[in-house]
Amino acid sequence: MIGHPPKRKQSDPDIDGPNSEPLQALSAWALSPATHLVPVTTGTNNQSYLATSGAQSWILKCYRNTGLPTPIRFEHDLLRTLASASLPFAVPSPMRTISGQNTVAVSNGANVSHYALFHHVPGRAARFGSLEDTFRCGNSLAELDLALDAVRLDPATPVPATFGDLPSVHDAVPDPVFAIQAVFRDRSNAAVLAKLVSRTEERWQRSTSGWPAQLIHGDYYPTNTLMELDRVSGILDFEFAGTGHRAMDFAIGLGAFSTRNWDDGCAWPLVDSFAQGYLQRTPLSSEELAAVPMLLRFREATSFIHWLGHSMQGSSTENDIHARARRLLALDR
Repeated sequence: MIGHPPKRKQSDPDIDGPNSEPLQALSAWALSPATHLVPVTTGTNNQSYLATSGAQSWILKCYRNTGLPTPIRFEHDLLRTLASASLPFAVPSPMRTISGQNTVAVSNGANVSHYALFHHVPGRAARFGSLEDTFRCGNSLAELDLALDAVRLDPATPVPATFGDLPSVHDAVPDPVFAIQAVFRDRSNAAVLAKLVSRTEERWQRSTSGWPAQLIHGDYYPTNTLMELDRVSGILDFEFAGTGHRAMDFAIGLGAFSTRNWDDGCAWPLVDSFAQGYLQRTPLSSEELAAVPMLLRFREATSFIHWLGHSMQGSSTENDIHARARRLLALDR
């Protein structure tokens, strides 16, 4: 989800027709007068649309990475709680359908898509490379982590874990080393990857044992952070939120705001700017700070295992999994 959508091009898909799946989903909220839809982002996981009706606007989100009601229910309950937490920035506020549901399911043959509607959060994506934006975004993540630590949800709401044992990342990969050896035909590459994944898992278990857990965002990137003038106006995309360690939120943000490609290393002024912004608001222990390289590896290894599972199920290409492997190896270097 982003703040200001691009102008619609002639090549954009026709999503306003009477048989349009997104428009069919939008009817569950009975917005009036007639509503216009424009795709605003196509990400790895989901598709979003800007819905406008007169001067009003919303974000319609199609969940492509999960059709399960439980994680969506958690996400929406969390967002509703954060919306009342007096934060200095907005979070997406989900709207219930006419029938009081979080989402609406739309069938298209054998496929079922799940849609949710959110109030639109205005703003632009944080500028990658801007020291000022990076400092403010680090500070806002610290503010968010403090608020997340104070969240108390209905005990009946299942709370997902964000990062855990690598064998539990994907059902198709109960043994990551075996899966790597099965997918990568180059034996030397497979051996290097298997060793790196095993070492990362071992260090994660050893380093984080006994750390306190809290709710974290889990996916803090410039594209998920909105700015207006010189302040953070909104933080988006809580679909990966859950129980974790605040140092992991810090590590993910530190990497995301300081590099686009691990082959290029990090821009150290950006590392310093993000770290200063975060630590000024929420200090981390020396143990947590020392673990940041390991946390970054574990996060990248988790993503790699996730896509390895897709590869074994035939839902991702060989290029996809090799790209994730290159990212992990580049970060390790």
